[in-house]
Amino acid sequence: MGKLWGGRFSEEKMNPMVMDFTSSLDVDKELVKYDCLSSKIHVEMLAECGFISSEEAKELTEVIDELLEKTDVASLYSEKHEDIHSLVQEYVEKRVPIAGKKLHTGRSRNEQVVNDVRLYCVDNIKSVKMLIAGLQKSLTELA
Repeated sequence: MGKLWGGRFSEEKMNPMVMDFTSSLDVDKELVKYDCLSSKIHVEMLAECGFISSEEAKELTEVIDELLEKTDVASLYSEKHEDIHSLVQEYVEKRVPIAGKKLHTGRSRNEQVVNDVRLYCVDNIKSVKMLIAGLQKSLTELA
């Protein structure tokens, strides 16, 4: 899998310092769960709309579930991954090459990022609310 910017240049060599600067994997590791979940929903939509077969949908879902079950996703990171989306895409394509190439049909990177961050926020708002309630209780007790 080539870099996102690879089609714009004749060589795919990037200065390692630039790659470190542009890579978001350090932050994205928090989003792997959400990227997998939004990808599974997208697979359902692709199947319902007839863009992929039910067999392809089953293959894709199984591979995404396999990735979700991994406890050490960080071990999959390498310099060829710019972000969590490219890591998930490569993981899926390695296991189901033909169906994997169809995984992001009709999706943009911007859409993926927005969905992942939205799901992350929804999931974590509950924790923040509990922390705020705990702080309020502590402040009330101190008062």
